[in-house]
Amino acid sequence: MKYEFQIIANGFEGYGEGTGCFCNKDLQGSFTIKRIEGYYYSKDSFFALCHDNGNKKHYITPFIHGKAKDILLIETNISKEELKKLRYIKVPEPISVKEYYENYNFFSRIPLWLRW
Repeated sequence: MKYEFQIIANGFEGYGEGTGCFCNKDLQGSFTIKRIEGYYYSKDSFFALCHDNGNKKHYITPFIHGKAKDILLIETNISKEELKKLRYIKVPEPISVKEYYENYNFFSRIPLWLRW
């Protein structure tokens, strides 16, 4: 077991390592997230930078799908110029639960919680 960053959609679904994402809005093609590296955001947009099992980079963004308005994460194309206009947060490396308790006492865990 390890702590890792996940994107929560629909109030309960966690997107992270092992999650399948679609390659486009038509839900054609897919890939599996190996690791989320960081995310870009503004008041009006959100993009996560992730890698698949082949270590290929993908930018994913929320997409509202169907009448039930389910939120899916799909791959998107975004220019480097557009990304520069957004804030970026790098996600900390995943750590095991054992490492977490061995290396972080209660007071040193507080800033770690706040970063997440």
